[in-house]
Amino acid sequence: MNTEDWIKFMDNVEITEDGHWIWLGVQNPGNKYGQMKLNGRKRTCHSIILEEVLGRPIQKGKLTRHLCKEKLCCSPDHLKEGTPAENALDKIRDGTMLSKLTAQDVRNIRADTRYFKEIAETYNVTKHHIGLIKNRKSWKWLD
Repeated sequence: MNTEDWIKFMDNVEITEDGHWIWLGVQNPGNKYGQMKLNGRKRTCHSIILEEVLGRPIQKGKLTRHLCKEKLCCSPDHLKEGTPAENALDKIRDGTMLSKLTAQDVRNIRADTRYFKEIAETYNVTKHHIGLIKNRKSWKWLD
């Protein structure tokens, strides 16, 4: 990141007493992570900072993990490169996983041979959600 981009970035950050770098700028409307345009491309702020610290892009198949519970934090001390499975375990540990399903529910859904609609009604989720689980597009980290 060049100096101008760094200044623009830090103008949107509030550093708290406990070491969080809270993003005050634009948030992605879908996932609510902080984002900014860098080199003509919208990027998440926490990934921008992690890549700066690592001195390289995040490896294929990996992502940026928050070691704190704060979604808008982009402190380099609170970020780590990791796998989706590690990230999912972080969310379970921190109580921030946004799912009404448990890991055991997902295992049961994958083994269930009923129609998606029936399974969805049992777990009070959508048929689409069941399809994502069965096709391992969601809960990929779970064996």
